[in-house]
Amino acid sequence: MTQKTLKHSYEQKKLIEVKNKLEIIDKKILENSIDYRAALLLEALDEKEFQEATEVIQKLQKINDLAKKNKLLKISNGISKILKEINSFTGTEPSALAKLGSKLRSYFMKTPAKNPILAGLTVIEALEAGFKSLPTILKNNIDTIDSPKKKDTALQDLEMGDDVKKNITTTLTKAFVPGGTFGKIFNKTIPGIKIEDLVADIFKASITQLNEINGALQSGPSPAEVDPAVANPKEAGASGAGAKEDAGKQAPLTGAEAKQQVIAVQSAAKDAGIKEEETVTRFLDNVMGWKEGIKHPYSDTAIQVLKSYAYNKAKIAKGQLDGFVDGISVDATKVKKEIQGLVDKAEAKKAEEAKKAGGKGEEKT
Repeated sequence: MTQKTLKHSYEQKKLIEVKNKLEIIDKKILENSIDYRAALLLEALDEKEFQEATEVIQKLQKINDLAKKNKLLKISNGISKILKEINSFTGTEPSALAKLGSKLRSYFMKTPAKNPILAGLTVIEALEAGFKSLPTILKNNIDTIDSPKKKDTALQDLEMGDDVKKNITTTLTKAFVPGGTFGKIFNKTIPGIKIEDLVADIFKASITQLNEINGALQSGPSPAEVDPAVANPKEAGASGAGAKEDAGKQAPLTGAEAKQQVIAVQSAAKDAGIKEEETVTRFLDNVMGWKEGIKHPYSDTAIQVLKSYAYNKAKIAKGQLDGFVDGISVDATKVKKEIQGLVDKAEAKKAEEAKKAGGKGEEKT
């Protein structure tokens, strides 16, 4: 019991610290100067986050080694260039950055928008986001993707029509986008890597190879951990593509009703096995297109439908709902329309049941 309390206290303390840092950024985040945005980020970082940043950079070398091993040369060439620039910039191999100690902050602060360390963090940010969504994107488009016989076959050699390949290409282009402050610094692009080259390399790879790279990306510290904007899910890359305008026809809730709705959504999310807090925001904003988010009258129903759809129809593995939402946030509109339809049916059923219950109540009186 004490351990949970201590953990909760630490999380609350960290949240307050991050919110305080955000105040630095929020004052002028709309400034057009890329240098200024980068400078704000660096001013907001503490020593622990600088240390975490060096560990994220060290991931670059590991990903580069895997890319070379699997002959994904476009990705490897882009990362190699940044690694070389970091070495030239600091006079230290990326693997030894953590040893810079007190000199580390000064290296981070130099010419921020052209800083290869920030570029490296942005590359990892984009790759993490894209590879996290990749399994869902492929599963939604290729029926045989889970076949053990296909795991070592290059994606481009799998049976798929031109329309399917085009849809995967379009969706991947939307998935590999850096979020948060890093995305702002580099204008939502991946430094040193053209998105079309990245997608071409992915098609050359097999599921086995892609899973190996994804495993390395999802382990260890993430750029989100050193980005103060992560306290705001929208600011931290939950932008998504193709979000619909407000689909809800009901008036937004207020007062006590809104509080009850928030509690209902939190309960539904816990029941669904959603682990990341921003997943709920990302789902309601990007997939459902609801500007009110968790205060939308149907939001708890939508979470319940999401759980049923993901586990029963999409057949995702237990505990993978967060990644599934990442995938459908940028994937074909078909999935979004299906979920919207299921939500509408569930709410219509609720309304009908409430009407019947109300009628019975009147008869009794």
